[in-house]
Amino acid sequence: MTKKSPTSLRELRLLNWAAVLGASFAWFALGGLWYSPLLFGPLWQDLTGPSVLHQQPSAPMFIVPFVGSLVGMTATAALVRALGLTTPRQGALLGLGLALALVVPTVAIDAAAPNHPAPLTWTLVVGGYHVFGLVLVALVVTRFRGTTSAA
Repeated sequence: MTKKSPTSLRELRLLNWAAVLGASFAWFALGGLWYSPLLFGPLWQDLTGPSVLHQQPSAPMFIVPFVGSLVGMTATAALVRALGLTTPRQGALLGLGLALALVVPTVAIDAAAPNHPAPLTWTLVVGGYHVFGLVLVALVVTRFRGTTSAA
């Protein structure tokens, strides 16, 4: 008999969906703070150039990042379960590893496009947000990882 994959769709019901939603909101809220005038908002606006969206945000500016956070958190929670992670250190290392291996390089590739006048600064601001965000949310979903079996 073949053993079931720990990340099969059937196994998704074992995730702690309250933790996934909470971590998604945490990542989304961190973005609100990160890109606010308190932290990197003015620098980010300089990097992105003038936009009516800076003065009049639209619904997609909030919906798309939250849905992206939810998808990312579901995948992160599934990885936490599949890898059997249980400690805060393990969760933080997973978040850091995901950010540095996947997200920051992707941000850097995007930043190298000719329409970004300061690619290193763009990478540090946007990539930095994802490093802190993924460490935070991986800690949450590791701490509150859900049930341990399908039984």
